[in-house]
Amino acid sequence: MPTGYLFTNLLQFGRLLQALGIEVTAETQRVAARALERVDLGQREQVKGALSSVWVSRREQLPTVEESLHLFRRSYWGKAPVSPTLANCRLRFW
Repeated sequence: MPTGYLFTNLLQFGRLLQALGIEVTAETQRVAARALERVDLGQREQVKGALSSVWVSRREQLPTVEESLHLFRRSYWGKAPVSPTLANCRLRFW
């Protein structure tokens, strides 16, 4: 499983998706973490594909997940953990 900031940020990303109406459970978080073990984290398309395959269950969810991932990754991916306050502030831009 991913460790450190990556795992913490994956959990924060899940919370962001949940706030946007995507179903996120402990099981989908576990599956997402496992999916990230199987891709090259330096390859954006691989990460996007892995995480989209976990959280997109309907076609209309794809743009929400992809745009959220793009914005989240630009701001936080691989950096220090995202505070819940910052994640909530990000929601105001939707």
